[in-house]
Amino acid sequence: MENNEAYQKAKGKATLLKEFYSHLTSYLVANGFFFLINYLTAPGEWWVLYPLIGWGVCLTIHGLETIVKVSGFWDKWEDRKTEEIMYKERDNYQIRK
Repeated sequence: MENNEAYQKAKGKATLLKEFYSHLTSYLVANGFFFLINYLTAPGEWWVLYPLIGWGVCLTIHGLETIVKVSGFWDKWEDRKTEEIMYKERDNYQIRK
């Protein structure tokens, strides 16, 4: 049972990484294409910076989200917080007795 759960967790993390890499690839290809169009049609006007920066912000957020989820930071935090709350409630219960 534990092996299946570990496999599902690992598969989920691999899926998150795959989705991020796909997003990164789309960003690079599309913005490379935009740059080429910008260079060939209006070399003096750098409108290509707008999608580059806007999409770059979204990509950065996606990357940070992926790092946090793959590292398991929130899972570990949730486990620690759960234990902390359990101990506090147990101590409060013992004091009331």
